[in-house]
Amino acid sequence: MKSLKWPLAVVFVVAVLSAVSLRCQTQKVTTEPDCIQSFYFTAAGTQVLPDNSGPQCGLWTLNYTASGFTGLSLRLDSAPDVSNAPGTFVSWAGTLLSSSGTNPQTSLTGSGATPILALGYFRWVQVNLVSNTGTGYVTGTLYGYKIGGGGSSGGGGGSGCPTAAQPCVVGSVNSAGTIIPAANGDQIGVISVSGAGTIQVIAPSVGKTVYVTHINDLNSGGSTLQLIQGTGAACGGSSANVTGQYPASTLGFALDYDGLAPLTLTAGNGLCLVIGSAVTGGGQVVFSQR
Repeated sequence: MKSLKWPLAVVFVVAVLSAVSLRCQTQKVTTEPDCIQSFYFTAAGTQVLPDNSGPQCGLWTLNYTASGFTGLSLRLDSAPDVSNAPGTFVSWAGTLLSSSGTNPQTSLTGSGATPILALGYFRWVQVNLVSNTGTGYVTGTLYGYKIGGGGSSGGGGGSGCPTAAQPCVVGSVNSAGTIIPAANGDQIGVISVSGAGTIQVIAPSVGKTVYVTHINDLNSGGSTLQLIQGTGAACGGSSANVTGQYPASTLGFALDYDGLAPLTLTAGNGLCLVIGSAVTGGGQVVFSQR
């Protein structure tokens, strides 16, 4: 019986793809908000959250729907602590995140796709229907999450995104209160290899940054392979290496990146693959561009 001998390059590719497959097996964890307060107003009024010194929530999402009113102003407020009681409530003294809707909200139907997204720890927080015109109601929920800790359901840190009515921000927050969102891989590109040369994998877009979470390529024969970035159809402008050059025996590769630490290109650059020999093949890239 003859033994089957695999080329070293094939063994390498199979091993890499197997490792990637194992890494992609993730556990789904549902995390509940650490702070939650529902509200219902038919006239101007306030709804104060319980003392926040226990849960210590610092990231907030306010969603609401409204009906009937011809005018309204709904606001998220904060207050300093004065002898274990709320001081004077004012319009949110923390930071409104860059993706937040306005505070106060004035839509007559609800927050929709632009809820209030706020950052800041205050012991006392309230929802305030500052004013209204006509007859109707406003109802909604304020969700709060700890920053840097697991939610009340345990398992892994921070907020979850169970429904569209309870959106959350996944990523990191810089010192200015701006969210650096995780790369969610919302775009898929097809890699088609036909001969030697440089092919464009992701087209550049002025002012936008590419975040890659996965890329793979498998070819008919061995060739040097290298990923580069730059402007233009072949990444010729502002060109820079993204990887080193894989050896001539390489049949392909697969690279996987965490969404919180994706492969990040220079703003305005695209991604290209340089193929050293005349081979055919293809692959796929999963990325965000914003």
